[in-house]
Amino acid sequence: MSLAKLRQANTELVAKLNQPNDNKSRFEDKRIFKPFFDKDKGTGYAVIRFLPPCEAELNEVPYFVSVKSANFKYNGKFFFEKSLNSIGKSDPLQQLKKRLWDSGVESDKEEYRRLKQRTTYYANVLVIKDPAHPENEGKVMIYEYGPAIANLIKESQFPKDPEFEDEEKKAPVNPFDLENGADLIIKMVGKTISGNDGKDVFVPDYEKTKFASPTALFSGDEDKIMKVWSQCYPLKPFVSEDKFKTEAQLRKRLVEVLGTHIGSGVPVIEDTVSIEGGTINVKPSVTTTKPKAPVTKDDDDDIDDLMASILDD
Repeated sequence: MSLAKLRQANTELVAKLNQPNDNKSRFEDKRIFKPFFDKDKGTGYAVIRFLPPCEAELNEVPYFVSVKSANFKYNGKFFFEKSLNSIGKSDPLQQLKKRLWDSGVESDKEEYRRLKQRTTYYANVLVIKDPAHPENEGKVMIYEYGPAIANLIKESQFPKDPEFEDEEKKAPVNPFDLENGADLIIKMVGKTISGNDGKDVFVPDYEKTKFASPTALFSGDEDKIMKVWSQCYPLKPFVSEDKFKTEAQLRKRLVEVLGTHIGSGVPVIEDTVSIEGGTINVKPSVTTTKPKAPVTKDDDDDIDDLMASILDD
């Protein structure tokens, strides 16, 4: 593929980037890049450049893939599972969370918030500076990041209108553009927040992270650009169906962790589930009412990712 064809594909990829995305356990993957946060110093630093998808996925992946997953502890039991929403399928936990929010019972909203979910993103990057691990510099790797970085990317690509008349609207920048993109300067600063158990935890905050001014990668040297792009990894395997449990398996796991009902009596699943060699019938034990202002899907995602956007580790 020529660089000219890559330029042409950018237009379609930018359009996909602004579309809603419905969409961890893993062995140590040497391809994964996560900037090092020094808890003793309370800082972390790196510079990276986002890259387009590999040639085979150029028209299939809008620069990145995202995986929504659940990570919570309930009654001493852990639930760590990827959401089927990530691959466009119905997810039992998401269905349960909707029932909790729609029950009209305030205490059920607290149960909703206990069932924490977050979204993890994966994109190809060129590591430019990595003081903690200089061996990564110059390598193409897969950056694993959270909502805080995802929001920075979207704000760069689709700048908001100015709040005041004397302010100029920022020019849009596509961070994934090899010729007109921009380096991401990652600056992490330690921040103390209250953890799930009420205890203070020290976590990296990305408030000082920003994109540099737009520049051509390698000053526009086409040979060097094409060499780096040729090293990009496929991203679709992260959202391959075989990486996710089936709906039946997730329904069973939910009942194992949460029981058959939760909160004011909201059913964990809506009908039946096979567990421990038998079948459990689950029926509502309370009459629920609709709230005055039910949460929308976008609201749901925002609530789940609020803490993740602060931590984003």
